[in-house]
Amino acid sequence: LSACWHALKEVPARLMLPKAPKAGKRILLEYITPLWSRLKFTQKVTARNLFRYKKRFFMTVLGIAGCTALLVTGFGIRDSISDIVELQYTQLSQYQLIVALNESEALETPGLMEILSGKDRVLDYLPALQDSGTVIPEAGRPEDSVTIFATPQGDRLPEFFHFRHRTDSQPVDYNENSVIITEKLAERHRLSVGDRITVKNQDEDQASFVITDICENYVHHYLYLSPAAYQEAFGQEATVNSLLCKLPEEGPRGGEEALTTDLLQCGGVAMTTSTKELSASFHNSLQSINSIVLVLIISAGALAFVVLYNLTNINITEREKELATIKVLGFYQSEVAAYIYRESAMLTLIGTGVGLLLGVVLHQFVIRTAEVDLVMFGRNIYPLSYIFATLLTFLFSLLVSLVMYKKLANISMVESMKAPE
Repeated sequence: LSACWHALKEVPARLMLPKAPKAGKRILLEYITPLWSRLKFTQKVTARNLFRYKKRFFMTVLGIAGCTALLVTGFGIRDSISDIVELQYTQLSQYQLIVALNESEALETPGLMEILSGKDRVLDYLPALQDSGTVIPEAGRPEDSVTIFATPQGDRLPEFFHFRHRTDSQPVDYNENSVIITEKLAERHRLSVGDRITVKNQDEDQASFVITDICENYVHHYLYLSPAAYQEAFGQEATVNSLLCKLPEEGPRGGEEALTTDLLQCGGVAMTTSTKELSASFHNSLQSINSIVLVLIISAGALAFVVLYNLTNINITEREKELATIKVLGFYQSEVAAYIYRESAMLTLIGTGVGLLLGVVLHQFVIRTAEVDLVMFGRNIYPLSYIFATLLTFLFSLLVSLVMYKKLANISMVESMKAPE
């Protein structure tokens, strides 16, 4: 009876005790004995804590990945859009001035020939036909305008336009039977080498061509035809209505403005267009991209700060007793902070790696969505953009760590030890 009485007295006390914690589980690294045995104690603790709180792990990684992806996208947009001015008007177009003629006989006027023959003003020129046309689309495809380009001196065209593939920078073969379309036009109509493209020129004459190659180009759609391909399709030779002019590297004698004034005073010259002016105009219209990049950086920073601050705050709050215990065991304040910060650093590193990959996908989606019909943006992100995105992500993580340091320092060992498990 005495034993029963004592057992009954102990029942309420046992009911008031907290539940025993769940048995710990080994993580994957522990099964890799050669690696696990070489880790320091603090490294083992960090590894176990990372995989112990799985929900927090995935939430933090996804938050950081989103931050990094936004940064990569912002910097990538700037790279892609700023690229096209340099690529189109410096690397691809090897001419600096386009002269439109009222008629092909205008090329024989003495005043124009005098200007063109002076190497100190016009280094070289190429007579050409530039005809506005329309692509006859297949069902479901857009009806795009296209510039039909042909020249009687077909073998000289590669001297004025650098034909190459964008993906590998290999040259495009231009020969007497070439029919070359630009990449953006091929994308919009799902065309590839060997397919047929049907176009209608300004005179409403319709012709069909077998595509021999696709070249890199960023502004407007072009169909480049060899003299033989043009004559076979339209039944006549290409009629010259424009000139592509190369100017001296140091600039034409008297300046480019004086040159265009003299050209316009020649009989038969309708207008002149400088690629430098086109480049400057296009560049100015793209200045707003810097504000977009700034908005994305601010948004990414806010995302990273909110995610890291909230998760770190929850992490510290839920583990106050654990942190108080290691303080009691003799850990210095810096060691207690490092105990938490190591986990944050590892999660930031993993999240950044995932975010860099997501950023590439997001950048491609944004670029292709934002493109207008007649312009193709660049597809590349420069290595420096990845570096900036990574550094900014770690900077945001560092700011959160500095803000949370005071909370770690204010953990009360006595009060935390009194708290229930």
